[in-house]
Amino acid sequence: MRAGRLTILREPTQRDGLQFLGVGQDGSVFKRLSRYCETEGVRFLRLTDAAEGLRAMEDGLWNVVFVLVHLHPRNEVAPWIESARRAGVGTRIVALVPAQALADCATREKFDVLPVTLQREHFREVLRNVRSAEEETAVSLPDVFPTSFGGIRIVSGSPAMLPVFRAISQVVPNTASVLVTGESGTGKELVARVIHRLGPRANGPFVAVNCAAIPESLLESELFGYERGAFTGAVTQRLGRFEQAAGGTLFLDEVGDMSLILQSKILRALEEREVERVGGTGTIPVDTRVIAATNRDLDVMMESKQFREDLYYRLAVMTIRIPSLEERKDELLLLASHFLRELAARHGKIVLGISDRVQRLLFDHHWIGNIRELRNVMERAVLMAEEEFIRERDLPEDWRFDPRTRLGDMATLWELEASQIMRAMSLTGGKIGKTASILGLHRNTLARKIREHGL
Repeated sequence: MRAGRLTILREPTQRDGLQFLGVGQDGSVFKRLSRYCETEGVRFLRLTDAAEGLRAMEDGLWNVVFVLVHLHPRNEVAPWIESARRAGVGTRIVALVPAQALADCATREKFDVLPVTLQREHFREVLRNVRSAEEETAVSLPDVFPTSFGGIRIVSGSPAMLPVFRAISQVVPNTASVLVTGESGTGKELVARVIHRLGPRANGPFVAVNCAAIPESLLESELFGYERGAFTGAVTQRLGRFEQAAGGTLFLDEVGDMSLILQSKILRALEEREVERVGGTGTIPVDTRVIAATNRDLDVMMESKQFREDLYYRLAVMTIRIPSLEERKDELLLLASHFLRELAARHGKIVLGISDRVQRLLFDHHWIGNIRELRNVMERAVLMAEEEFIRERDLPEDWRFDPRTRLGDMATLWELEASQIMRAMSLTGGKIGKTASILGLHRNTLARKIREHGL
């Protein structure tokens, strides 16, 4: 990035008003980039001087700036890119770096990187993102006013959740067993914690056990504890979760995943209000409220003799069913707004909203993972966001190129041809003859296509 002169390479008829800028000394790289821009109807300017590049960014609106990076000890491209960001707010900056430095720059630096041997598919990926972003407008998200239940904040604005809140109010005053049902990720443990926090055992412990996450061979000793010497490795006595939750609440998550043998022992603990440690010779009284949860259909499991009816009726003194996110999409944006604000603050990002396209994709998506999946998607988007609102490019890649929702993103025949040629060349190590044979082309035809695609 040394002193140089302004070079304007081809100013084609603009198709959509996009302007790309190139900054750097290597003419061959930018000639190729200029050729790509000309094909796509994008105005392209090249500057060989870094200072002039900054002035150009202050004077004009550039969609993308490609800066050539030659890595050496005295390279000052990173500070230049930070200055460029301040000069051209909203401009996407892409560093073109040597192949051997791609991995290092991609993990160490904060700017986008592409190989200096910029291929057409790389360029078109950038172009797709830019054009997609040009079509997006910011959408305001609703204000969020969480309701506090004993210090636990819950965000909800859907009528579908009213039966849940009514049921919570009914079970809170007593200590009867409760069964919470619903799909994975709907918030069953959160409901259990609210019941505990608002109930008469709020001052006691809340102990949670995921029955599906603990191997069957260990689950019994985990729940009921064990005596010293009960098995190899049992060098001390250990209290089980029932004893640990004494005076409080034991939350048995995914209770439908337990074996029939263990179900019978759980039933006995509930009926007799006592447990027997593994390796023990006597029973121990326990005073524990049990809240169980499952994402499985226990009615079906009882019919097939996979779940004990007597245990079901002991657990389901009161039942609370949590609706899926598909059933409460009217609060989707409210939840998205809550997660966006919470996660932006946690990660030190300024993200204030989403785009109209992101909003549509959120509503079109089938939320198999429910609230947990939504939170995951919003956290990923917050981390990826480069602006003050989340764009489509910040969503997971399989969302952006899902043919069910984005037919416009299907590859053109030109792109497919280039992709197949590159794939074949990678298999043959770039040998023209073997590549042509794989593709069923004459070697002269293949050589011409390689030139046309700029490969």
